[in-house]
Amino acid sequence: MLTDMAEHPRTTPTTGKVSAAIDRKANRARSELFNVTWARCEAFMRLAQPAFVARAGKQIEMTMPGLLGPAFRERLAAAMRIPVVETLCSAPWTAAARRVLPSPSPQMAATAMWAPVIAWCVLETLAESIDAEKPENVALELFEQLRLRRPLAEAFASLGFEGESAWRAAARIKVLLLAQQASAQKPDSGIAAEKTEAVPRNPSASEEQLGSRAELASIHEPVPGRKAAPTRKHELASIVAGFPRALWSDPDVRWLTGVHEAGEYSYLVQEPFEELLWWLQMPAILRLASQSSLGKPDTQSFCACIQDAIAEAVRAGYKLQALLGIVDAEQQVSGSELSQPEEYPSVEESL
Repeated sequence: MLTDMAEHPRTTPTTGKVSAAIDRKANRARSELFNVTWARCEAFMRLAQPAFVARAGKQIEMTMPGLLGPAFRERLAAAMRIPVVETLCSAPWTAAARRVLPSPSPQMAATAMWAPVIAWCVLETLAESIDAEKPENVALELFEQLRLRRPLAEAFASLGFEGESAWRAAARIKVLLLAQQASAQKPDSGIAAEKTEAVPRNPSASEEQLGSRAELASIHEPVPGRKAAPTRKHELASIVAGFPRALWSDPDVRWLTGVHEAGEYSYLVQEPFEELLWWLQMPAILRLASQSSLGKPDTQSFCACIQDAIAEAVRAGYKLQALLGIVDAEQQVSGSELSQPEEYPSVEESL
């Protein structure tokens, strides 16, 4: 139903405008879509709220699900306008974008493309019912406490995602929640140097299976066999290739961006990196889609963010260490060591 409603309405051949009859029919169909979708969302929320309270082990004052219908409807209506946002961009969306976001010409089945977007709208509404002022602070905890990764992946698989792609779609939702939580935490100095969480010293088995190296995610943890590079807090950018710096320490991010080792360094893979980059722009796209009047200048911001992030990755040669500043820091240390005068032992020491 959502796939059909999100398509552009047909216009009359004479005037080029939407006829009143088509408009009335579309409005009835949208109302039916909202009623069906909200009934399922509300039923889910009535089960999810007490389950979260029980697993979190704390008393929480929550909003009754029935009061959040209008908020959910606004999110769903904005999602239906995602294809409109694409048409207003200065350049057509790339193949990577059309593999993760709904589009008039998606790279996968249109039904599959809408599934993660609906899931996102539901999770946002559920988080708002628990913490209306700062829902991003509780959304990730909801995802983890309710163990939503597997049921979401299974739902996505039933709607058209094949094999591992269903699990990757579920992981992208988790990463987006993580990104919003990281962005909501404003560092005191404007740079997230001290706020960034380093990778654990003992990486989990899941991290090792994904081929990640814990020491690559933080310049505070040197690569074994190498000297730690001195760092300055003001040199650490809070956003690295379009992602909050803390995200590069997450195993799901490294999995979704194809991080792999080649020689002494670890590299991203271009296509999965761009897919995740586009997906992380989805909340910004929804905010644009919710505007009553939208023009091409409004889309320049998030498009520029994507282009800048891709350019940054290209300059770094898709090398993770270069993106995080590890290579430059090590080169500075090597240069300083070479510039130091050689110390000779004294006569007493020689004797």
